[in-house]
Parts: sequence; C-alpha cells; structure tokens
Amino acid sequence: MSGSEYTEEELKSSIQDYLSYIQSEKNYSAHTFDAYKKDLFSFSDFLKSEQKEKITPDSIRRKDIKNYLIYLSQRGFDPASIQRKLSTLKSFFKYLQRKLKVKTNPASSLEAPKRKKRLPRALSWPQVKSLLEPSLYQKEKEGLRDRAILELLYNTGLRLAEISSLKRGDIDFQAGEIKVLGKGNKERIVPIGENAAKILTGYLDSKNSKDDFIFSNKYGEKLGRRGIARVVKKYGAKVIEEKKFSPHVLRHSFATHLLDEGANLLAVKEMLGHEKLSTTQIYAHVSLDRVKKVYQKAHPRSGYKD
Repeated sequence: MSGSEYTEEELKSSIQDYLSYIQSEKNYSAHTFDAYKKDLFSFSDFLKSEQKEKITPDSIRRKDIKNYLIYLSQRGFDPASIQRKLSTLKSFFKYLQRKLKVKTNPASSLEAPKRKKRLPRALSWPQVKSLLEPSLYQKEKEGLRDRAILELLYNTGLRLAEISSLKRGDIDFQAGEIKVLGKGNKERIVPIGENAAKILTGYLDSKNSKDDFIFSNKYGEKLGRRGIARVVKKYGAKVIEEKKFSPHVLRHSFATHLLDEGANLLAVKEMLGHEKLSTTQIYAHVSLDRVKKVYQKAHPRSGYKD
C-alpha cells in the first residue's frame, strides 16, 4: 500500500479527544496545549510516512515509538525536546488506557536520551544594577514601561507568561502583594518590593488608557510573551554580552540571589510557583557553587591561592 492509502482517522479522532480533555478538564495553558498538539500530530505524521497498513491507536507498538525517538535524534532534536515528546506520548496512551481504547501503554517503558544537567545562569549583582540603571531607559512612556518590566521580573521572579497576563486588579500596592495565576491555573501570592512598586506605579500613572492588562503595546493591546522577551533582550544587549539573554535569566537571578542571602528554600519554592522542591533545589546548587568560588578565592587555607 502507498502512503496515500494510509488510514489515520481513528488515531486523529483519539488525539482530538485527548486534546479536548487536557484543555477542558486539566486546564492546561494555551502554550502547553499547543506543544502537546504539535507533538501528537508530529508522531501521527511520522507513522503516516512509515506505515504501509491501517494504523489504529491499539495497533501502535513499542517499536513504533522507539523508531520515532530514533528518527527525532537523527533529525538533530536535542534530548530535552525528545524527552518532552516522549512524555506527551506517555500521557496520551495513559489516557487511552483509561478510556479502554488501548490495552497497554506502548510508551511506558521507554526512556528518552538523557538530558544534560545544565545549571541555570544567574547574573551577578553588579550586572543586575547595570541592567536596572535608570539612565538606561528613555523617559517616554515606552521607557517607563520597559523599566517596569525588567524591575518586576527581577523583583518577583515571575514567569514570562505570568508577567504578560498581569492585570491591574492583581496588584495590591498597599499590601505589597501580587496575585499570580501560574502553571495549571494555580494561584499564588508573591511579594513586591517598594522600589519595584514605585516604578510600576509611575508607569501606570503615565498611561492614558485604562486597559485591564498591566503591560500593553502602543496600540493599548496586551503586550504578549514575545513582546516582553524582545524588551528584555533589547536592554540586556546594552549591558551584558550574552546572545541568549531572556526573561528566564532574571527569574534565575531572583532565585539565586535570594538563596545567596540565606532565604529559606521552601519560601523560594512558593514564590517561584514550583510544584516540586527538587526543581527549586537546582538554584540551591547554583548558590552553593557561587559560595565555593568565593571561598576558593578568599580563604587563606582553601588551597586555591598562589
């Protein structure tokens, strides 16, 4: 049989059912939903190109998924991307198992290539001071907005999507708190420092429009993730020689600097909105690494001095 005779309607129907499930019942974010959708239809396209007979969800075997992982690796996908795609397939077939559409989960025993453990990069305090230097920003409305974005990212450690979605009603300036809707629609309260609150208030006072979202573009529309990322990259390029400077670097710096100053790991976990403590502990390793470097450089008996 040729590829054109491949029947995929049953698999596509199962994928659509699963996508409806994660959107309506699991409340996944639009970003996560799009990633799952892309992963599943990528797998479907792979099967379409490989198979010579009708494929149904129940006919997919472990070797089919293993061949898909090999294909991804050969195409140059990095281990992190392959791991995410495998995780999507495991979740998809687990759902089909519960719905009695498949007898077993063919992806359950498979493992993706090991991800290289990369510690998050954090700025030094002098770098942060340079990045937030008032003279770096123009005094027009756009400059006030941009300064407020970078100040808030470093001051609160919010994710890019969380900053983009902030509304006026989410910030209690009197209490010094921000109500954040994070991953999985989980709400948390994050403190905001006086300096960041003052800068944010100045920006909001400069806006003629009373649009609901905190950060907006010149048309008064919500400033999306890409727009905020461009703002951060623009100012990062002025003071830091880093090609991949992103909002996440400021989130990393927020967490690392808190731990450097002795903040409680559980408190940092709550502020970052991490589900697992192990995720936050990565920053503790970064902090410890910085402490070691200070020790090696400064202690007379460290063994690292000339």
